[in-house]
Amino acid sequence: MVSVSDILRSPTVVTLETNQYLVEKVPFPAVSICSVNKLSRSAVNAFIEEIRDQFDPQITPELWLQKIKLLAGIFDSGSVDFKEAAEFQKNFLDKQKYNITELLKKLAPNCDDLILKCRWAGKMQECSELFVKSFTANGYCCTFNYFRPDSGNET
Repeated sequence: MVSVSDILRSPTVVTLETNQYLVEKVPFPAVSICSVNKLSRSAVNAFIEEIRDQFDPQITPELWLQKIKLLAGIFDSGSVDFKEAAEFQKNFLDKQKYNITELLKKLAPNCDDLILKCRWAGKMQECSELFVKSFTANGYCCTFNYFRPDSGNET
């Protein structure tokens, strides 16, 4: 059985370099690193602290956590109860005028938590200079050289 400590002792290392084709020859290398967790627990907890005082004090942090987890249904509709998620959106998100896209970006895992070291063109680089949080087909991911034609933004 694999444990978290096993993973931390021997993290996954990925390289784009091969013997057959140098990455420098790739005309547009795009890389996306996505967490299987679409929401960051620490970001969700910080958001709960931020909004708690604005609403009924009877709502416990645990209940808020259950409700906010419903947002994961946007990426996997089978993972949540549809009616409950729609009710949460209508009664909370829409009433409070939350922009769902911005909220999901805020609650997504940070690239600094997913990527520990970066090397580009043979030199160590700050990962935050190479990767940005971008919306992809898999939710918000850490992307390098990623272009979405419909967004008009290259990152």
